[in-house]
Amino acid sequence: MPISTPIRNRGQGGQPEPGPPNGAPPAGGRGEAVEPADELFAIRGENRLLKETIGAMREQLETLRFDGEAALQESIAAGHAELAQLKETVVALREALEAQRFDMEERVQQALASNNDEILQLKATVATLRDQLEAEYYRYRELLQAERQRHRDELAQLEETVRQLRQRLEGR
Repeated sequence: MPISTPIRNRGQGGQPEPGPPNGAPPAGGRGEAVEPADELFAIRGENRLLKETIGAMREQLETLRFDGEAALQESIAAGHAELAQLKETVVALREALEAQRFDMEERVQQALASNNDEILQLKATVATLRDQLEAEYYRYRELLQAERQRHRDELAQLEETVRQLRQRLEGR
């Protein structure tokens, strides 16, 4: 709105109607001149309306600012809540992972202990079987030696018998 155009009164919808420029009488009027007191009254009324408009606009601006700050605070609170929830989730996942790792390490330790026990049992079984095999080998060697001795003795006896029989046959 140009500054030189004074606002006289409000028309429909609360929009100001511009008055005639340079203090001229309103168009379509009787051509009467406006008294300075009336003009001062109109200016004061217009000034009051402008002040009320400024006040209303300030209230709207403060309401908008308050609403914006409230929305910002809500967003910040929601962000903090989400951050806290994410931290709790991270802690819970970390604890679950540590528990799973602990269980896995425990299972590995049990498997190692079981394998070590099994290895010790197998070594003991191998040692026992080796001892049994050696004992059986020595028993077999003794048996074989005894058989050889028996065969030698029997052969010697047979040879003696053959020799005696030859002597008898020759001495006859």
